[in-house]
Amino acid sequence: MSNFRAVMTLGVVVLAATSTAKAGAPAEGVVACTQIKTPAQLAHINTNATTLAGTYCLMNDIDLGSIANWTPIGGAVPYFSGKFYGNGHVVKNLSIASSVAGYYGLFGVVVGGSIRDLGVINANVKLTTGGNAGALLGIATALAGPIVLMNVHSTGQVRCTASGCNAGGLMG
Repeated sequence: MSNFRAVMTLGVVVLAATSTAKAGAPAEGVVACTQIKTPAQLAHINTNATTLAGTYCLMNDIDLGSIANWTPIGGAVPYFSGKFYGNGHVVKNLSIASSVAGYYGLFGVVVGGSIRDLGVINANVKLTTGGNAGALLGIATALAGPIVLMNVHSTGQVRCTASGCNAGGLMG
């Protein structure tokens, strides 16, 4: 890896790097991963604590435009603690609207996990109550180990219209 920069905030390591993964192959250094090719496979990560701790490789861009209100991957319990390799692909047209306090984004809660080489584009996330919202993830914490966000980006709108709500373009 070359040309990277790291910022540590509240135990979260955010890395931005100029590296590319080979399309159709697991990310460099990944021996085995569950391949994700469809919105249904992406949503399946949210099944239980075991799937939320797995290793995943995105094999193509995914369009969530057919899902009116995405359920974030990982909540307060169980949370996402696995590894997600985007392989330079994007998840587009993420839409979330909620009036229930919580953690909202493509991923809701990440604890000790890793998300790399992934973009979330044309996101539309809106909370009308307290909580945390971002296009990529609602909240990340290093309580169970370091969090790595590397070569990730997002575009779109993330809005909170209530007090006690934290919003950010990438994470809340």
